[in-house]
Amino acid sequence: MSCHQQAAESLRLAGYRLTPQRMMILEAVYHLGGHVTAEQILAYVQRRHPYVDLSTVYRTIDLLTGLGVVQAFDVSGGASQYELAAEPHHHLVCRVCGSVEPLADYHLRELSAHLLKEHGFQADLDHLAITGLCAACRASIQG
Repeated sequence: MSCHQQAAESLRLAGYRLTPQRMMILEAVYHLGGHVTAEQILAYVQRRHPYVDLSTVYRTIDLLTGLGVVQAFDVSGGASQYELAAEPHHHLVCRVCGSVEPLADYHLRELSAHLLKEHGFQADLDHLAITGLCAACRASIQG
């Protein structure tokens, strides 16, 4: 079963109808891949279904995020971005230019183990966006 099919099944199992609008928006997130904004999702959907509006996209994304089907993260100074929830993965997000770089999971497994050992705290680190300065922005600021 593809990630797209699993997401659709998750919606059904949670007791939600798989409406045409929800299916189109889910399909858009799947086909666009990577990190997409609500506006990009809307543009994709409206190519075939011009009657869908931005509020429908946001309502559906909120539902899919709440169900854990879609993950959302904020980019400093920009619109939230969305992607299908998949294997745990993380991002480094530049607060100046908005670039997004992947961060390997092993970096955070050590942190998770430390938090559990030292504080008895089991952290949910399946998807994390860490903001800061990318190398290029840091270099331009430093001179």
